[in-house]
Amino acid sequence: MNERLPYPVALLAIYLNRGRYASFHSEFSTQVGILKTRTEFDVLLLWNHLDAIRYGAIPALIPLMTLCEEKPTVETFRQEIELIQKTELPAKEKDYLSTFSFLIARKDLSREILLTVMKEIHPMNQLPDILEDLFENALKDRDAKNEA
Repeated sequence: MNERLPYPVALLAIYLNRGRYASFHSEFSTQVGILKTRTEFDVLLLWNHLDAIRYGAIPALIPLMTLCEEKPTVETFRQEIELIQKTELPAKEKDYLSTFSFLIARKDLSREILLTVMKEIHPMNQLPDILEDLFENALKDRDAKNEA
């Protein structure tokens, strides 16, 4: 993968919550006939890093905050988007992280609520292109209703 992709690839096991499976091996080995594969990777216990994530020290993990809650709230999603907007990352990376946050939070929260939060927080009320593309019709319908 590292030779074919234009960026380095690293494997990471991320544990979101403590539980009976809160430990994981740092390597995986398998063998099929004479072929053997061995993979090593780091293990990250997300709950040990939530404060650092909330303070913006690990921007790439901000979108995972809603996964750390048993019952995710819109306030956590709002906090994620605000944190992403405050980072010093390029606008395109902020868009990717915001979209990732949206897609993860969509598992537990309604699309309409999430879109409302995104529109409130996102600069100039402009959603990331990927979200505009995904929800173009829904956004047009909502905007038409608001104008009416």
